[in-house]
Amino acid sequence: MALFLSDLETLSWIAGAGSFVIAMASLALALTQSGTTEPPAIAIGGDVPAPVMSSDGAVAVAGAPPATLTARHNLVRFTAAARDAVAVRDQHAALLPIQERVLGPDHPDTLSTRYNLARFTGEAGDAAAARDQYAALLSVRERVLGPDDSDTLYTRDGLAYWTGRAGDAAAARDQYAALLSIRERVLGPDHPDTLYTRDGLAYWTGAAGDAAAARDQYAALLSVRERVLGPDHPDTLIARYNLARFTGEAGDAAAARDQHAALLPIRERVLGPDHPDTLYTRDCLASWTGRAGDAAAARDQYAALLPIQERVLGPDDSDTLYTRDNLAYWTGRAGDAAAARDQYAALLPVRERVLGPDHPITLYTRDNLAHFTGEAGDAAGSAWRSFLAR
Repeated sequence: MALFLSDLETLSWIAGAGSFVIAMASLALALTQSGTTEPPAIAIGGDVPAPVMSSDGAVAVAGAPPATLTARHNLVRFTAAARDAVAVRDQHAALLPIQERVLGPDHPDTLSTRYNLARFTGEAGDAAAARDQYAALLSVRERVLGPDDSDTLYTRDGLAYWTGRAGDAAAARDQYAALLSIRERVLGPDHPDTLYTRDGLAYWTGAAGDAAAARDQYAALLSVRERVLGPDHPDTLIARYNLARFTGEAGDAAAARDQHAALLPIRERVLGPDHPDTLYTRDCLASWTGRAGDAAAARDQYAALLPIQERVLGPDDSDTLYTRDNLAYWTGRAGDAAAARDQYAALLPVRERVLGPDHPITLYTRDNLAHFTGEAGDAAGSAWRSFLAR
């Protein structure tokens, strides 16, 4: 079966981009499972051959593997393009036993599916399971591919990352430190994967409690990324962001403020003023401005940021609500406890609705409402709200 471009355009118009890609792969899977002998025509990237255009205008696949496996690959990859981590995880879990039976447990495609199952298990919210799946996969790839193979090293990278995400920052730091020496030897000190490993080592060093060491590692990494990747590369800008962050966490709020202030116009120019990373830089600038001692300026910066986030992200987005929280907090710290009280009073029912009344952040909001109610002169109201927040 071959699907013509006009068919693709029609289905795209009917289903919309996100649903379309899943619908197409699901259609291909259904066709192959119904007994179609010719492989489905849609495939992208990775282990599946890339699509080519035939002379009659159809999209076809050269050298396709057995049809059902190809269709299942397509379903997984198109679902990933639609950003549905839970569905991708479940599809990889369904694909894996078929590949183990048809291709064997050590086949490269089978191991790739195990890698992606671990990845999307983590992205679906289970960091500990992702860590354990990477740990089990690593020994297999070391045996089958060798300890220095790029896929083996990617597995070590994934294991370190999800170890940290599962709550063990010190172990993640140590795993990145061990991986770094291997990647420097195998790939060279300036390879992008080596630099990414240095980034991971610096980040988890800071997360493990040594902000000064993380700051110094990011300062060293930044100069390399500027030289190798250029000053406007996204990875370079991430290094600048983390340098500012850990500079502040190491105790120099004013320097962190200044570094975020220098980063902001670059991100506005490179990414655009409404990009999430740009908005987060504005958030950090406001926060470190307040922590550096200028509560009124922090208040004003959060007040300017809030309507942008409401427009771009929506009024119930977690970042928007954090900005409302910070606006209220710095309003109070700038001397207007009554206004802070009123802002927290308006924020509380939103957080109760979005997060639930017992969520820790909701309770934190109640506690701040009680605090600024007291500062505004209503001691009885403050005591009652503090009691309710317990």
